[in-house]
Amino acid sequence: MTAAADPDPLRAAFDAVHAAVVTYGEDHPALLAEVWSSCEGRDASPGPGPACDGA
Repeated sequence: MTAAADPDPLRAAFDAVHAAVVTYGEDHPALLAEVWSSCEGRDASPGPGPACDGA
């Protein structure tokens, strides 16, 4: 799980979710549903990197 310590917060988050998906195995859809539900409704601030306005 050392990849979750990446200095880039987004990369660290993706690496942590990937490790969890591998651990959950065939039950990973339930994990991803839980992750998604915790992300819904949050402010999508661009963070420390360049802003992405979808254009």
